[in-house]
Amino acid sequence: MANAITQYSLSGIKTFTGMEGYGLNANLLLDGKKIAFILDDGNGGMLRIDYAGKDYEQRKKVEADFHAALVAVYDHAAYVKYMVEEIGADAKDVGTQSPSDMAETWINQQADAAALSKRLKSLAKKHTLFRLTGDKPIEWRTVKNHIYGPASVDFIKKKYGGKVLEIYNPAAA
Repeated sequence: MANAITQYSLSGIKTFTGMEGYGLNANLLLDGKKIAFILDDGNGGMLRIDYAGKDYEQRKKVEADFHAALVAVYDHAAYVKYMVEEIGADAKDVGTQSPSDMAETWINQQADAAALSKRLKSLAKKHTLFRLTGDKPIEWRTVKNHIYGPASVDFIKKKYGGKVLEIYNPAAA
């Protein structure tokens, strides 16, 4: 039975600045068990995934299973939208992805989501965070020096009404 992409996750994510951009290293987990070590050294090359396994055949199977899970949920239209809206690519230049490209995209999205979650949790210690209709997914507004609670939620709803898309609740994060 094939693995679902939701069974995969990252742990131990560390980011740093390389010679040609940001890099990261992390562990790739399947159902909480480490199956690979990931390294993007930030030097403009490909992301490297070192799959776990006793021998070459076992490592290739782990890799093939991960790629199959990615291919099963691959949505080319969503990929094009992401590349155009978030990265700024020209839609006519966005081709299809190989399984290795899908892995790199998925890993970067997971690392970005983890970094955003960490940042939001930190900001929410002092401020109430919210988004309005039309804000980008990574764009959050604040009610400064007022932590999440009924008073700040009511203030936001009263001031912005139906434009409120989301109010960040740190207890639910």
